[in-house]
Amino acid sequence: MPIESPNTSLESQRAEALRLHIEPVESGQQAALASTIARVLGDVVSSYESFLLAEFLKNDTFKSAFDSNPQVFEAIKQSLALRAVDLSFASCDVLLAPSLPAATAELFDNNVKEWERSIFPTYRDEVVTADLNDPTVAGRVLERYTIEQRASIFRPIIAMIGDGSKYTINVGQGTRAVRRLRRPQKELLRVYTPKIVAPPAPPADRNIVAYMKVLTKDNGAPDLSRKGIKEVFYVEEMENDIYPFKPDTLRYDGYVFILNRKLDTQVSIEDGLFFIVCEELDITVWGDSREASEQAFSFSFYALYLNYVMDEDDNLDEGALELKQQLSSLIQSVVQQP
Repeated sequence: MPIESPNTSLESQRAEALRLHIEPVESGQQAALASTIARVLGDVVSSYESFLLAEFLKNDTFKSAFDSNPQVFEAIKQSLALRAVDLSFASCDVLLAPSLPAATAELFDNNVKEWERSIFPTYRDEVVTADLNDPTVAGRVLERYTIEQRASIFRPIIAMIGDGSKYTINVGQGTRAVRRLRRPQKELLRVYTPKIVAPPAPPADRNIVAYMKVLTKDNGAPDLSRKGIKEVFYVEEMENDIYPFKPDTLRYDGYVFILNRKLDTQVSIEDGLFFIVCEELDITVWGDSREASEQAFSFSFYALYLNYVMDEDDNLDEGALELKQQLSSLIQSVVQQP
């Protein structure tokens, strides 16, 4: 098999390349702005990479490999990266074509290599040089691509075309300019650049204070179901998590403290910190959040239990003994979880 010389390979790439010719609209201007060239090329690359991914995932074998290892596509995307195989700044002619490094021969089977050979001509002919005002083209695009894929593939192309006030673009294959790009008509524009509607955000949780007349369950607990609520007297939404904290069970470090009654505390916010104060046990804790301050409260109660209830009476003074007795009468039982 004869070896193709680098010059022959480059010529074959030029023959198949996508040609972009940017013409300034203003009279007397023969060269396009560098910023225009950069933006046009960036739009093409963005559209092309979205097209590659969309087409790659349509093949079940390729998609299975992608789901297992997304880097498979990254390797192919790099191998098919667009290169300027010819460029003239004077007339702003650029020929874009992918190069296929020889290293890919060891990485992919013949099916992938065949897909690589055909994918760029497909993009050139069915995306960039296609007549986007042709209803047949629009119908084919609508059938083949999802809303997200259409937006990512064709939105950059529409942006590249612009409004025609500063430049126009001729496109073609190789050295032949085939046609001038024109924006799709308004009714077809929605096909190529559909509006992607974000899913509605889930309703946010709200904290409220309510006074209600409710039924009582068999176990004595209030029935807060829809049928259990007989009348609502007052409802107020709380700006912050400043609802009462009256625990009858506290947990910390594997210890579960079951109390004989609910503790009375005051909850407040100062300088962005949540404070919980229990005057009865002389506990004051704070945290960056309601959850953090409640955890700090549980730790403080646990520390009181270890330092007073579990200590020998001989080690405690009169005030400490009173606190020990107070805690002992408050705690119904202590469970140690593994």
